[in-house]
Amino acid sequence: MSVKSVTLTAPDIDKSLLDCLLDSRVPVGSGCKAGECGKCEVELVRGIVKNARGELIEAGIEGNASGCWIKSCQVCPVGDVSVLVEANRMVRSPAKIDSMEWIENSLCRLIVRVPSTANVSFIPGQYFELSLPAGVSRSYSPASSAEEKGRLEFLIRMRPSGVFSEYLKNRASINDMLFLSGPFGIRALNEVNQSRNHDIFMVTGTGVAPVTSMLRTFGRRYDGSASKATIFYGYRRGGFVPSELVNTRGVKVVLAASSEVSGGSPRIQDLFLKQGGADDTMRVFAAGSAAMVADVESMLCDHKFDLRYFYRDVFASSE
Repeated sequence: MSVKSVTLTAPDIDKSLLDCLLDSRVPVGSGCKAGECGKCEVELVRGIVKNARGELIEAGIEGNASGCWIKSCQVCPVGDVSVLVEANRMVRSPAKIDSMEWIENSLCRLIVRVPSTANVSFIPGQYFELSLPAGVSRSYSPASSAEEKGRLEFLIRMRPSGVFSEYLKNRASINDMLFLSGPFGIRALNEVNQSRNHDIFMVTGTGVAPVTSMLRTFGRRYDGSASKATIFYGYRRGGFVPSELVNTRGVKVVLAASSEVSGGSPRIQDLFLKQGGADDTMRVFAAGSAAMVADVESMLCDHKFDLRYFYRDVFASSE
């Protein structure tokens, strides 16, 4: 992976940082421009940027890290800034189906093999696009450890009229060829923060996939160390609970099971508040539907939580 250092001198403060980089012909990724896909993420190493709420973000907030990761489409520069851009970090690789396990009627654990020559790597919390030979693509976050090479595991929820769902249920076979592109998206909690040493995970449904990846990759940091983690997981009653959630030492898990018919479970946000809510020792990662993630963010804002330590992964349903 190559990294390019870029300094913008006297950038247009009325434009997003992404537009300023593109105007300067910097090879930075660009996707949704809504802050969801993470393709435009860069590391701010010097200077100050401002988000849509008028909050200032300055380099060097992440513990001992020299900079901080930002979505360049969501901020505007305030004077000169320097950023690091990962050049050519995205790969496109063939991916053969290695196994399919139906955990529930509506949930498939899909494992694909990728050639070692493809050099596929990711950071827990990022996602890939999986494409059928016909060209239909869907985005999924790996549940596998980032340290495992040559195989990626995905948790895929079946949709009644979903193209990818229909393929997996009715036509997919072992050794079928798919295509993999990525990684895209946020980097969440992969570095230890000495002052923010309590990691909070608030997830629903298949939003548990990136959390499973994190626990498989660096869950040992919570075992007897200064760091700790609490997971609030909302799922369907009788549904899938990854073993990593209940078997990782030092991790506290709060489960909220609901019935598909009547619902009735407490919201994980309410369970979080009942446990005492947010404080300045925490970093918060939320993964699930757009409505759920937005509600978590709103709740944190109400409690004056520093949103520089809030990480979001929105899982949008696709046909």
